[in-house]
Amino acid sequence: GRYRLHLPTLGSAAFAAGYLAEPKLGAGFEFVQGGISGSKVWACDSVNGDGVNWADEVVKLNRNGDELAVAISVTHSTLSDANAFVEAQLSAVGTVLHLSLPNTGQDAIKNGGHAIRAANEVMKLISERRHALGLSGQIHLFWSAPNAFAFMLGQLARPLGLVTLYEFNFEGAGYGRYAPSLSLSPTVRLN
Repeated sequence: GRYRLHLPTLGSAAFAAGYLAEPKLGAGFEFVQGGISGSKVWACDSVNGDGVNWADEVVKLNRNGDELAVAISVTHSTLSDANAFVEAQLSAVGTVLHLSLPNTGQDAIKNGGHAIRAANEVMKLISERRHALGLSGQIHLFWSAPNAFAFMLGQLARPLGLVTLYEFNFEGAGYGRYAPSLSLSPTVRLN
């Protein structure tokens, strides 16, 4: 069937919903995506001529570590806060991968078709950079992006192995305003 999802929730909940609704289930999804110009329905099969040109930056930390932190900037830049959190809290992370769209903002991802292409490209870049860096440990995900994108990224994330998700604390002050929210393993499935 085809399901229309309303996801006015934390990004981690949207990601986890996608993680559990893995593509093998064969369900189709469309999303009511809120934004500055109101709500729009995003379908994964919508047509969009816009390409996805992620800029990627590898930040090597001054320590050894087999884990990778990934900061994804779509609506806002995440690198400064993710780096600060990693430096203070995640000693097993040796590298931060920052993926950003050229024009971050509320309209950086146009629709569902654009979002699924963006999510596919993120997964490809994480896999390529992780392999090139020789890292095999846990992945830590930080992002600022629409929840429809987070759902789609979750659907594609099982090959990453163990992932921990982080939420931005909007009421906090200073740098590193993230908190761990969920850890997901490929063994977690809907029955």
